[in-house]
Amino acid sequence: MENCRRLENKIPKINGYSRLHRIRTPASLLKNRVQKRLKRPIFRGIFDTGCFGINIDASFGRSLRHNARMAAIWFGTSGFSYKEWRPIFYPEGLSEKQFLQYYSGKLNSVEIDYTFYRMPSAKTIESWKTSTPENFKFTLKASQQITHRQRLKVPSEALDYFMGVVPGLGNRLGMVLFQLPPFFKCDPQKLEMFLSVLPRGVPAAFEFRHESWFTVGVYELLRGHNIALCIHDADDHTTPTELTAGFTYVRLRRSGYTNEQRREWQERLRGWSDRGIEVFAYIKHEDNPYAPLIALDFAQDLPK
Repeated sequence: MENCRRLENKIPKINGYSRLHRIRTPASLLKNRVQKRLKRPIFRGIFDTGCFGINIDASFGRSLRHNARMAAIWFGTSGFSYKEWRPIFYPEGLSEKQFLQYYSGKLNSVEIDYTFYRMPSAKTIESWKTSTPENFKFTLKASQQITHRQRLKVPSEALDYFMGVVPGLGNRLGMVLFQLPPFFKCDPQKLEMFLSVLPRGVPAAFEFRHESWFTVGVYELLRGHNIALCIHDADDHTTPTELTAGFTYVRLRRSGYTNEQRREWQERLRGWSDRGIEVFAYIKHEDNPYAPLIALDFAQDLPK
C-alpha cells in the first residue's frame, strides 16, 4: 500500500472546539512528503510466560506513597470499578462510589474503558476530577463511534463532542487513546486527515491492531503530530517499541508476568523516563482479580 499523493478536497473546519484545532488542509499536509512503501511489521520476540509472587510489607507501602508523586511515569490498571477486587485490593465494605478515591491513593493513573462504550458527560468528568488528587492522571479511551463505526472519518460530531468534553479534567487529563479495530487496515491518507484536526494541548496515542500499520511511514506521520504509538505487550507478541512523541503509552496485557519480565519492563520504563519521555503504562483487568496488585508490584520499583 502506498501513501496517497494528493487529495482534491479540503476538510471543512470543525466547530465546537475550533479554537483548539490546528486547521490545515490535507493537501498542504501531504505536499512534498516523501512517499514510502509500507513494510511488514517486525514484532518483538515472545517472552517466557509465567507468574510471580507479590510481597506486601511496610517498605512496599512506603514506596507506593512515593510513587504516587511520580511526575514522569504514570502507572495503573485498565479500569478501577470492579467489585471482584474486594477484598484483594478494595477493603470489605467499601462503597463502590469510594472505589476511585481509594484507588487514586494507591496508584497514580488509570485507563478508562467506560468512555469507549459511552460518551462521558461533563458531570461525569467533573466527578472523576473531584474524586482524585491533583497528581493523578486519567487516560480516556476514545469512543467506538470515532474509531470503530466512523473509522476516523472527519468531520465528526462524535469527535467534536468527545474532544470538547475531556479537557474538563484539567491537569488530571493524561492522554486520549484511539484504539483501532483489528480489521482496520493501514490507511495513511485517512490517518493524516484525522491527525490534522486533533486539538492542540490534548496528548494522544494510537493503538493499531492490524500489522499493516507498523511501518516507517506511519511512524513519521505520528512524529509529525507528536502522537504516541501505543505499545501492546501480549502473551503471543509485543508490538514495536517505537517512540514517536515526547511521551509513550504501554498496555501490559499478558496473563502473567514473571519477575524477570517485570524487571525488563521496569528497566525499559526507567530508561525512557531518564531520557525525558513521559510514560503511561497500564495492566489489564480482564479475568485477572490480581491486576491492581500486579500494578502495585510494578510501580514499587519505578523512579520515585
